[in-house]
Amino acid sequence: MINNIKNLSISVDNGKFFRKRVKREPFGESFVIQLRDFERNASGNSLDMSQVIRTNDTSIKKSDYLKKGDVLVTVKGVNKHALLLKDVPTKTVVTQHLLILRSPDTLKILPEFIEFIVNSDESQRWFDRKCGGTYSSILNKETLLDLPFPNITIEKQKKIIELANEVKEERALLLELIDNRDLQLKAYTARLIREGR
Repeated sequence: MINNIKNLSISVDNGKFFRKRVKREPFGESFVIQLRDFERNASGNSLDMSQVIRTNDTSIKKSDYLKKGDVLVTVKGVNKHALLLKDVPTKTVVTQHLLILRSPDTLKILPEFIEFIVNSDESQRWFDRKCGGTYSSILNKETLLDLPFPNITIEKQKKIIELANEVKEERALLLELIDNRDLQLKAYTARLIREGR
């Protein structure tokens, strides 16, 4: 039997369904993370909390609130991006355009490992086969529960995450080096043009 999200008891929850557009209130009690708050760049996925809407929607319940260590997964688009919440303001929810993965026991399954597996090329190919690879494809809770997921020791998970972090750092350094070289070339070219040589 192939292990998956469901049989490893990793919980999957839908984001909060809002019947109407979320009303922005500058001093609202709750934060609402939406799909547009996700950012993707060369170093991975991130969340722009400065753009997150605050609201006083009375339909939000305590059970809707996110917790540190939750992994958010986008449900629309070609790729289904995952993002680990390392810090989350109190009273924060996500909309229905995101799914929430939660480790049953962080001493057995690291939230970082959940994020890594969902973002892996192999998982993305699996999503393509199950959801279709077009921009309009949608990932639902039932499909995510069936995602194959390795059942390995916490020590192996930590080692994989350590290696993945090293790759991210190396990628960032190389991109910075490329950008610096590009700036040098542009400056040199501009000087040549100004001097007319």
